[in-house]
Amino acid sequence: MVNLTLRGTFQNCGQNCIGLERLIVNAAIYDEFVATMEKQVNALTQGSPLAGDYDCGAMTMGEAQVCG
Repeated sequence: MVNLTLRGTFQNCGQNCIGLERLIVNAAIYDEFVATMEKQVNALTQGSPLAGDYDCGAMTMGEAQVCG
């Protein structure tokens, strides 16, 4: 469940019009779910995909993508 939630939330670095915004989590698993999500989200790395191996980064980089 957590992996699907992470994909739905962070797919395309969150720049996705159908990404998850709210979750309904059963009270019986809520505490474990939140703790697991928090651990995995805090482990995500951010940076330019051209500069290293990162989980999330900007979708556009450089002047070539800027419309003027």
